[in-house]
Amino acid sequence: MANPSAVTYYRGTKDTADNISSEKPIEIGDKIWKYDPNNNKGLRSALTNGTTLSTPNHIFYSLHDAPFANWVKYAGAVESVQAATGVVLASGHGARVTLGSRIFWTRIEEIMRLDAVVSTDTTGAVSRNFGRGAAATCLLKPGDNGLIIDPSFDQGFTTGLGLSNSKVLKTFYTGILDYPVQVTNTELAEIAYSGNPFDYALAKSIKQVKDHMEGGLMVGGYKVDSTSYTHPLTASEGIENWVSTNVYSASSLSRMDLWDIFAEWSGKRYGGSVWCAGPFYAMVTMWAIQHLVLDQSAKADGMSIDQILTPYGRFELNEVDLLNQDPYLAGRVYMIPHKHIKYRPLVGNGVNLDVRYYPIDRDEVHAKEGEIYGEFGWEFGPEEDFARIDGLQFAA
Repeated sequence: MANPSAVTYYRGTKDTADNISSEKPIEIGDKIWKYDPNNNKGLRSALTNGTTLSTPNHIFYSLHDAPFANWVKYAGAVESVQAATGVVLASGHGARVTLGSRIFWTRIEEIMRLDAVVSTDTTGAVSRNFGRGAAATCLLKPGDNGLIIDPSFDQGFTTGLGLSNSKVLKTFYTGILDYPVQVTNTELAEIAYSGNPFDYALAKSIKQVKDHMEGGLMVGGYKVDSTSYTHPLTASEGIENWVSTNVYSASSLSRMDLWDIFAEWSGKRYGGSVWCAGPFYAMVTMWAIQHLVLDQSAKADGMSIDQILTPYGRFELNEVDLLNQDPYLAGRVYMIPHKHIKYRPLVGNGVNLDVRYYPIDRDEVHAKEGEIYGEFGWEFGPEEDFARIDGLQFAA
């Protein structure tokens, strides 16, 4: 029983505005259980089309090599007359050619033969217009590309020096993640609409781990710090930080623009996935819908496109929900070759630090506790096999 001073009286017809929230039963919709805006399609694609390989060390390596180059670039001054010696090539390009080498300069359509070995990146004597070209018109400009073709040697020549190179060591790092889950004993004992409070919090934390791992996979940057903290700290690298060769920036794309990118993308030979936001997905669908013909028997207007078929291969479209959550992320597209991403959990000496749930038992804390904890890194295949697009803008 309450005192009259504890309530507010109204004169007139009672309506719904007069009720406090606890006076009537609360109707709980089904959305309480799992609010999940991110389906982690990028993370799933990486783990499905990639591989899992444990690493025994938190710093691990991948040895990469490059083919012998077939091109050189001219880096000298604009020619007014053809140089017979001292042709300057771009830094590091001199070792690609030697005595007897022939270079076809694509813009001026001239063949040049090297009559001497190269000193660093500057040629010795050369023969210009060696079977193709004219002295009056075949003049080099900075940036001209030269295709190295098969050499030409005179009879009785002396074998020269072979070409070799050192390999490239790529370094990767693991990172440590930790997500505590804590519910007091009192909260645990009370009945909740969503069920066991600890189980509910644990399920949401597991989902958050997946969301954050997916974000790190795409935009994370590696970090190594052995001085700023009590103990060394490392963080794993993401795709965007890894890819530097095939990077395309554009505010808009046409269908043929995208096909041109596919033509250049070297990773296409392995098959690949395109990770994109909903607006990009819709744009590709609209390109296709222009060629759709509906007749009287059609029961639905529109279409759904989940693959792009081009002369260069068939590519899967994966709409990654994370990219839908910000306009700048929506302007990014990642082109991922299959089997080029490895998930590397730290496992060694009988200790498995793959990401998992660990219960915590502390008698002095009157709560149920646990943590999602682990240490892992991402390892990527050859960088030039990936591609990405950024800066796309989509109309409202």
